[in-house]
Amino acid sequence: MYIELVRQMLFWEMREAVEKHENGEKADFTEVNQRIEQLLHGAENCQEMINNRRKISDKDFYSMLNEFAYIGDWDDYDCYNVLEMAYNTKFAGYDTINTTMHTTVLETEGHGRDFSWWDEEIGVDFKILYTKDFEVDYEHFYTIEEIKKLIAEKKILIVSEEERSLAWEEDNYKKEKYQRFDYAYDEYNIKHEFFDETGKFYKYTLKYIKKKLNSRQLKKLYSEHLDHVECEVYEATDGRNYGSDSTWAKVAKEYSKEFEKCGYAKRLTRLKEEKNNK
Repeated sequence: MYIELVRQMLFWEMREAVEKHENGEKADFTEVNQRIEQLLHGAENCQEMINNRRKISDKDFYSMLNEFAYIGDWDDYDCYNVLEMAYNTKFAGYDTINTTMHTTVLETEGHGRDFSWWDEEIGVDFKILYTKDFEVDYEHFYTIEEIKKLIAEKKILIVSEEERSLAWEEDNYKKEKYQRFDYAYDEYNIKHEFFDETGKFYKYTLKYIKKKLNSRQLKKLYSEHLDHVECEVYEATDGRNYGSDSTWAKVAKEYSKEFEKCGYAKRLTRLKEEKNNK
């Protein structure tokens, strides 16, 4: 799991205010203020998450996180950790087992008049999570009954299935007709399974995120986010990067007064003081 900051930018809101000024209208800072409010509120949320972590519910923690950041990377490792929470089981590893099941799939080749199709027999393998009580036998083809027994004994959890091309040595075991097993989750619908409120693992996902995002990481995010806020505020209230005599600089000077009047300057100062004390 990797957390990315939401990089809220003020350029376009300020650009609209500058264009109004250039057209002889009064600069409207409504949208600029809305964006500033989002930036500051995100920093205040992060501050609250650091200071009162234990008092904040898992759901509120996730909601507050989304004010200034988002989950930028969610991989199989994260899914498996959530599954451990959901099934209250410590898995020793992740692997693939061969099964005795065979099935037929439709294969195609070519295009137009050269297009052809045929049925091809394949073997079925399972991607599994397994406990310390189970050791994968790579030379063995697991029967349906063996798999059912391993599941009942809670030694394995089937994550998904995959196709296996048949080899000559597979003539040495008894083939079985394909049978559908329940999988831990739909690997093609991860977002729903883990991040939707109606998803199977939603509440465990929230627990995992809160557990994973410790105080040290939150402080790092807080520092990075506040640096970004200060840069955006400077762009909006100074404007000298566009020339000291430019319309942008004039509008920025006007907005600096608005920034003070709305209490944003005091809030930013408090946030910076908090950052320096951490």
